[in-house]
Amino acid sequence: MSDLAHNGAYAPSGPASGAAGGGFALDGASRRLLGDVSLFVAAMSGGFVIFEPAPYELLMVGLMGAFFLVGLKVTRSSLPLLALMTLFSLGGVMGMFQLNDPGSSYVYIAVTFFLGLTAWFFALVVAEDPYRLRIIMLGTIWGAVLTAFLGIAGYFDAIPGSDLFLRYGRAKGAFQDPNVLAPFLVLPAAWLWHGILTRSASMSLVRAAALFVLLLGIFLAFSRAGWGLIVFALAGVYALAFLHNRAAAFRLRLLILAALAGVGMVLALVIALQIPAIADLFSSRAQLVQEYDGGELGRFQRHWLGFMLAVEKPFGIGRSEFAKLYTEDPHNIWLKCLMVYGWLGFVSFLIITALTIKRGFSLLFLDRPWTPYLQICWVVFVGHIVMAWVIDIDHWRHVFMLFGLLWGMFALEINYRQHERREARLFA
Repeated sequence: MSDLAHNGAYAPSGPASGAAGGGFALDGASRRLLGDVSLFVAAMSGGFVIFEPAPYELLMVGLMGAFFLVGLKVTRSSLPLLALMTLFSLGGVMGMFQLNDPGSSYVYIAVTFFLGLTAWFFALVVAEDPYRLRIIMLGTIWGAVLTAFLGIAGYFDAIPGSDLFLRYGRAKGAFQDPNVLAPFLVLPAAWLWHGILTRSASMSLVRAAALFVLLLGIFLAFSRAGWGLIVFALAGVYALAFLHNRAAAFRLRLLILAALAGVGMVLALVIALQIPAIADLFSSRAQLVQEYDGGELGRFQRHWLGFMLAVEKPFGIGRSEFAKLYTEDPHNIWLKCLMVYGWLGFVSFLIITALTIKRGFSLLFLDRPWTPYLQICWVVFVGHIVMAWVIDIDHWRHVFMLFGLLWGMFALEINYRQHERREARLFA
């Protein structure tokens, strides 16, 4: 599959195509370069959320304003995404007013709305120029490697202030929680794995080294959800690559690489478990059901009680109220939607999730320049939705980015088919 490049066929007038606008003196090439660098930095900043508002929020506000100022086009295909994200946030507003004192809920719901806007923004910039997929992915990889390195160095007390990058003895990098660090690292890890499987061998060692850092970061986060997600993502990317290319030589290469990777991971795990601290925490975290999962008011009983409560509370009960009733947060995105965003938020998020999975599945094996990106993003997105049965993801920045990237590629496919139909009529 050829790599993406700036292509005027998919780039209507805007900052990346060199159209004049907004009174800026920069020429088209300079604006394109500035836009690419800005997207790269914004994507990279997604790995640094150790405090809020994070650099990501500040950069995205400026970036969205600049792109719209110089002529970013709003496409009709992106409007359902914007509408559903807005309805999701509106459900949160309705839930907020169930509280006697909304307090910090105003900020919480505002952040939800802002993240919905970032999803829409990513969809628009990708629809305008598919090359930006590469820019965003590279930025995400750099951010992931840096934050994983901080988590690893912190775990082994290799840098000053190591405790800043740990929580409960687990690596969290530049995030607030190990359970967010690990899932964030999965998308770039899946992309590097795909490159090792399908691209030329010239960069395989570099990709393998970066992948090793990300896998070690995921392992040292000791997140069961993260462990399950990375296994799902790497297996899914491998399966799609195997099914997409039927050449015998290519499939033999995949089988050899899978065997080598399996042996390497087993050896790395055996070596890591020789360190007593790692072995003890791994043994504890590797149990499928933790003490706080089962039992009275455990995670799964809380889920059942929460779903029953949702029948009586169609507008939800507001943020943080569930923990006051049942000692812990929902730790289930669907229950979180019902409790914080009400039925409106639940239905909106369900529809947008179902549409994203369905539309992505229908495009998985088309021969397009952006197909590798679609396959990787789709697998990682589906993995996040499965994982979301035991964790809340409504404020995870990279999940909203995944929504946007996938919807941007849906728009690219619409543009591609329209272009084909125009050519067919021209030569009919």
